Amino acid sequence: MNDIVGGSGVYTTILDLEKWKLAIRNNTLITEESKQAMFSTDVVSEKYGFGFVICDSAKKRKMGLS
Repeated sequence: MNDIVGGSGVYTTILDLEKWKLAIRNNTLITEESKQAMFSTDVVSEKYGFGFVICDSAKKRKMGLS
């Protein structure tokens, strides 16, 4: 694999995804401020953050990769 491209062209492993999750959670890759923006909706879309689908309910917030 020579190139990495987005939009269904990135290959990864479950271990890589776990490292990515922990880096986001622990603010290793981005700041807390950037993380909050990434997980927030705006006036353009009440369903999507920056790369995430966000579903708020009365009980809890669910997020997934879009």
